[in-house]
Amino acid sequence: MNSEKYYSYEDRSKIPFPNMRGGKRAPSFFIVLLIIFGVIVISAGSSYVGVIIAERNSAGKQVVVYQQADKHPVELISSGGKKTVAGVSDAVADSVVEIVTEKVYFQDSFRQYIISGAGSGVIWSPDGYIVTNYHVVKNANNISVRLSDGKTFAANLVTYDDRTDLAVIKVEVSGLISVVVGNSSHLVPGEQVVAIGNPLGSLGGTVTDGIISALGREITVEDDTLMLLQTNAAINPGNSGGGLFNMYGDLIGIITAKSQGTGIEGIGFAIPSDTVKPVVQDLIEYGFVRGRPNGDILKLDEVVVSSGMISQTQLKIAAVNTQKPIPLQSGDFIMSVAGEKVNENRPIYIRTKEQWESFIKKHDAGDTIKIVYRRAGVEGECSFELEEKTKP
Repeated sequence: MNSEKYYSYEDRSKIPFPNMRGGKRAPSFFIVLLIIFGVIVISAGSSYVGVIIAERNSAGKQVVVYQQADKHPVELISSGGKKTVAGVSDAVADSVVEIVTEKVYFQDSFRQYIISGAGSGVIWSPDGYIVTNYHVVKNANNISVRLSDGKTFAANLVTYDDRTDLAVIKVEVSGLISVVVGNSSHLVPGEQVVAIGNPLGSLGGTVTDGIISALGREITVEDDTLMLLQTNAAINPGNSGGGLFNMYGDLIGIITAKSQGTGIEGIGFAIPSDTVKPVVQDLIEYGFVRGRPNGDILKLDEVVVSSGMISQTQLKIAAVNTQKPIPLQSGDFIMSVAGEKVNENRPIYIRTKEQWESFIKKHDAGDTIKIVYRRAGVEGECSFELEEKTKP
C-alpha cells in the first residue's frame, strides 16, 4: 500500500540468572559464555541486552543480519510489571522510519510529471540497511528516509524480492537503532500487537494497537500469493513497510496490505518475521534470494492462435536465455505441463505469462520440469533443469 491500495512467551522477568551475591564467583565457563554472547548481566533480575547476529560474506566483510530477540529489558516496556502499548512504542519508535518516493513519468517528448508516494520502513541494522515493501519503492527515481528525530536522508534501493514484496534500501548513516527480530511462529490468535508506521504519508510515528486476528492467511498481493498474519490494528495507506511488534518490542511482521471496500474495517495483513528474516539476510549478503528458479530463461510472447471458429491465447518462445542448453528454441509454443493433469482428460495448460510464472514459482532451483511444446505443428515433450535466479 504505497499510499496504498504464536507466540506464547515465558515471562521474561522470571528468566533465572546465576546467583552472583555473597562474594561467590560465577564458574569460569559461564564467564566465557557471557563474553562470547556479549550478554552483560546488569543486576540479578530481569535486565538483559540482546545480541547482534553477524556473518561474514565471501569477501570477508562482516554483514549485520538482524538482532536476536530479547534486547529490550522488560522494564522499558512495562508499568508495574504489566506490558503496555506506550512502553512498546517507546522502546521501538526509533527503529521505524518514514519513506517518501518520487517517480518521474514522461507524458511525451517535452513534458514530464512527478508522482510522490509514501510508506514506512524498519531499520534492520545500525549501519543503515532498512527493510520495506517492494511496492513502496518500486520504480522510484528518488527515495528519502525520515528518522524519528526528524532527520532526512537520501536512500538507495539495494535490491528486492518481488515474490515476498520485500525490499532493502540503504542510507549512509551509522549508529542507527535497529529492530529486534522476533519469531512469528510463536504467535497465537488473540495476542496483542502494536503497529507503527506513516499512515497517509504525513503522520509518521503513528502507533496503533490490536491483536493477531489469524495466522497463515493466503492473500494475493500484486499478483503474488503470500501467507500473511492478519491483524485488526488500524492500518492505512502509508503504513506499508512499517513494523508490527509484539508486547516484548520484537518485530514479528512487516505490514504489507489492507482489505479495502465499503463496510470493511479492521482487516490488515503483515509478512511474518519468520518469512522476512531469511529473505532479507540473502538480499543483503548475496543480492538475491538463493534457491529461487529463474523463470526468465524463456522470453515469452502471448499470441492469439485461431483454429476454425476458436481463438485462444498461447505462449510463443521469443528467445531462450540460458547458460545450459535446453531442448527448446525460438518459435516453439508452450502447451502444457507434461505428465500432470487437472483431471483424467484435461492437461494443465500454460497459455499466459501469468500461468508460466505461477508454474515456475512452485519449483526450486535445480528441479527438473517437464513440459509439452509444439514445433512446426508437431507436439513433443521435453524436460530440463531450472537454473537459480541470481538477479531480482
